[in-house]
Amino acid sequence: MILEDGGWIYEIDTLDNENQRFDHFGCVKQIKYGNREFLSEEKTPILYQNKGVGICSEFSASSPIGFDEAGQGDWFVKIGCGIMKKSGTKYSFNKQYSFIPLEVHCQKKDKQIQFSSEQEEIRGYAYQYTKCISINSNCLHINYRIKNTGNRVLKWQSYSHNFFAADLKNQTGYELYFENVKDLKLQNGEKILVSLKKGFQTCQLNQTESFYVAELEKEKRNGKVELIFPNNMKIVETQNFSPVKVKLWMAENCICPESFYEGCVMPGNTVEWMRSYCFGI
Repeated sequence: MILEDGGWIYEIDTLDNENQRFDHFGCVKQIKYGNREFLSEEKTPILYQNKGVGICSEFSASSPIGFDEAGQGDWFVKIGCGIMKKSGTKYSFNKQYSFIPLEVHCQKKDKQIQFSSEQEEIRGYAYQYTKCISINSNCLHINYRIKNTGNRVLKWQSYSHNFFAADLKNQTGYELYFENVKDLKLQNGEKILVSLKKGFQTCQLNQTESFYVAELEKEKRNGKVELIFPNNMKIVETQNFSPVKVKLWMAENCICPESFYEGCVMPGNTVEWMRSYCFGI
């Protein structure tokens, strides 16, 4: 499906039903203006069917709802994907499980597309999920809404895996700014170069695949992220929530800053949150 406004083209679709990792609801696969493209994809996923592309979400990457308490062969809930049958003692999104995907409904109207579905009850866990993607010229807005229709509390962390296009093998001069980030560290604890600039903190991007975890200043908790390309193209992400953490993953073809939302909703209640992206040329 295509949304267009003022020369900006947004390619949006559901993910394949075989994908057991990323939210099937409305993946933004590409954003174009003229001959410029802003998004990329995961080139070498461990499981091809779990491949990430563009701007896509994931819920509970470490332990989906109901996994820990489930017995071997019991079902657990992966929000945005469906239900999976437990095998083994530790969850991994790089493992293939017996899987029943959600049935996703979509409705396109003017400059927005709405995706929705309802998860059947599994040991007291059930929900309705709606995602609305809308555009306004060079800006993209993603609104998430989850209603707890079960009788147990739903808790999760979710993030948007932003596959922002890059060419780190052949180009230098990318600048990435995190607002109120305290420290960026390699997973093994080794710090990378961090310096202040324009009220943000920036890291020096290297040219190899790498993964960083960052803590936010607890008293501020704003999660604005800005990526400036060598040709002065720009992507700015903002949120209407306070991220609990940010992560950064990079490969030769993409720079992926990830801001995490922590959700908790009681039975019968609803929560909403939003991410916005603005693009510059």
